[in-house]
Amino acid sequence: MISSFLGLEMGRGALQTTQKGLQTVSHNLQNLNTEGFTRQRVTQKTMPALFPAGMNKPSMPGQLGTGVTVEEITRIRDVYLDDRIVFENGGLGFWEQKKTMLHQMESIFNEPGNANIRTELEAFWESWQTVSENPSDDAARIHLLERTKTLNESFKSQHYNLKDMQTQTNALVEQKVNRINNIAETLAVLNTQIKKQELAGDNPNDLYDKRDLLIDELSTLADIRLERDNVKEFIVYIGAEKLVQGEYAAKIEAFEDPTNKGFVTPRWQQTGQNVVIGLGEISGLVEVRDVDLDDMMTRLDELSYSVADSVNAIHREGFGLNGETDNAFFREFSLAKNAEGAIDFNEDGVLDATALYRVTGSEKITLDTIMGTNGTINFGAMRPNGNDVTIDYTASETVETVIDKINRSGAEVTAFLDHTGRLSIKAQATKDKNVPQFMLRHLEDSGGFLTGIAGILANSGQDGAFDWQNPTSIETLNMPRELISLTPEINAAGWMGLDDAVASRPEGIAAGQGFDTTGNGNPDTLTGFNDNRNALSMANLRFNTIMTGRAATFDDYFQQTIAKAGTLSEQAIRSFDKTEAVSKSLTGMRSKISGVSVDEEMTKMITLQHAYNAAARLVSTTDRLLDVIINRMGV
Repeated sequence: MISSFLGLEMGRGALQTTQKGLQTVSHNLQNLNTEGFTRQRVTQKTMPALFPAGMNKPSMPGQLGTGVTVEEITRIRDVYLDDRIVFENGGLGFWEQKKTMLHQMESIFNEPGNANIRTELEAFWESWQTVSENPSDDAARIHLLERTKTLNESFKSQHYNLKDMQTQTNALVEQKVNRINNIAETLAVLNTQIKKQELAGDNPNDLYDKRDLLIDELSTLADIRLERDNVKEFIVYIGAEKLVQGEYAAKIEAFEDPTNKGFVTPRWQQTGQNVVIGLGEISGLVEVRDVDLDDMMTRLDELSYSVADSVNAIHREGFGLNGETDNAFFREFSLAKNAEGAIDFNEDGVLDATALYRVTGSEKITLDTIMGTNGTINFGAMRPNGNDVTIDYTASETVETVIDKINRSGAEVTAFLDHTGRLSIKAQATKDKNVPQFMLRHLEDSGGFLTGIAGILANSGQDGAFDWQNPTSIETLNMPRELISLTPEINAAGWMGLDDAVASRPEGIAAGQGFDTTGNGNPDTLTGFNDNRNALSMANLRFNTIMTGRAATFDDYFQQTIAKAGTLSEQAIRSFDKTEAVSKSLTGMRSKISGVSVDEEMTKMITLQHAYNAAARLVSTTDRLLDVIINRMGV
């Protein structure tokens, strides 16, 4: 027999169901502006039929339903779309950091502008020109010294600005690593709370939202991968390693790497292995710190020391008004602490290498000089376990042709004829971390160009080769020691300054050349106070193509540096814009699916309100029917 209270019970269930629906709508509307909130929906289902099929089922037509109940409250979420966003967030974070940091780096050079290295270099060369016009004038000499001090300060300022930026970027890397650890710990706690509620049969939707919001942030920091289909635990991977596994969170440490200037490197605390961080904010910052900023600082060092070395080479040959010669104009701090260039490279207490920056031959030649000999010049390997860089020359080729071959060989050296027509070979910057910057590695000639023609090597072949890994290799060279320049200490731009011989002594500036009074071939006396030949050679340095393998002038090289900084910044901006457009598109799609729509929720509210009113009417009607049966039938 069907109970008279069935209608009342069905009405109660309908009231409870619509009430939960209204509460869910209210929850959605109240979290309209909550970051990471996902719209929730009540899923309804019918209650079991009154009499299930069986032998004892009453004989009656049809199957009588018993009303409605709430099956579950779920989030409206597209997991595939979430995974796409997680994937794109890594690139977005990478390019965002690159764009921000490279813009700051570009602004340090102050180009275009009036106060920068380019304008100070121009003023420096013009000051030498002024000295050449009146070499005995103290005012012109003092003005040159002041201009030089300003140039030195410009180099130092930009060096320390780049260095400070590198330090700040390193601090940001450490902060991001700590943030990953914080997120991992929070995810582990959330996983514990979620698991407990899931075991109780609930859908902890708000906890899911908190976890997904943290996942979105984590995916901008590093390239992560999620394992969602594991019914037992939620797993987050960085590379092939598990960062979070259920209630467990791994720890990443910011290891201060002694092989990389003490900069931090993300490592797994448990294994000590480097984290394969992939694309993300951390890798963007690391690339700016270790590649872009380091390259700009190296280029600045290369420019500053090339200017200093070129000026010093000419200045040492000239005479000051005080009659002194063989003095430097810029101060020099060499990597080697002896005149032979020997250094202790592996720091075991034994001299084991020779660090030379430039060698200049003892013979004067011209660009039109014919080789007259065949041969092969070997510059050694530019990379660990790499092939030797070599160039071949023939007897019919000119010096100009061979110099061009050297400068285009990729040997990380620059060859040119100096102001007197002698062949100079100097080291460029290198990306090989196994050797110091600005150091010649290997010079070997099977023919006679570097020996008899240029006067650089004493002997041809392997036995006469210069090699940096020999501490006495300077003995293979065939020129006076004053034609050899030693490799500078690191960060040359940071210690640029005037040599003591001229710093406070304008008369010590070697603007003139001398003549030989003893007949030994070496000038030993100032020609006269109005001799300006050395100052003219200095002023003409600005036009000499002696900077890089493509034979650029000082100004060209600096312009290339500025152009490279601008190109890097522009590339980062374009890449960020592209990645951001994709990310915004995906986020917009997710917002349409998971976001709260006021109109839609209000429509649901009206629908549920009518349903609630209908259920309430059912309850009140059933109540009146029961009242008739119980109180008015008189039974």
